[in-house]
Amino acid sequence: MIFITLFVLITHLLLPVWLTVNLLLFDKSASQVELGLAILCCGSYTLFVFLLGNWSWVGYGWRYVFLGLFAIATAKSILSIVTLPLWARPNASQWLNLSIYTVLFTVLMTQSAQALMGRAAPAPSLTLNFPMKK
Repeated sequence: MIFITLFVLITHLLLPVWLTVNLLLFDKSASQVELGLAILCCGSYTLFVFLLGNWSWVGYGWRYVFLGLFAIATAKSILSIVTLPLWARPNASQWLNLSIYTVLFTVLMTQSAQALMGRAAPAPSLTLNFPMKK
């Protein structure tokens, strides 16, 4: 039980805060492409946890807080993106970052899309009456 609790706290609170603060304060992207992928990766994780997270453990209001933090970090990053070149020749660690960002974005957005598709009713639903009427 302790492992599950720690897992939920890390994935629902600590990781979104770390990703957003990293994007907001410590991002050292060398190009617009790298910063764009960092924004997309952070956003896809935020959306993924927003849709599929077990928010009953930590409070439903937190998911909106993280959306707001992500919006602030994105706005700050977009303001600084114009000062970067479109593409800079990446070194080995930057190639690794770009690869990780791309894979994470693809996996998280696929899972988020499936979660959104699962929320829609595939066919018209039946209207049932409560069986214990007076």
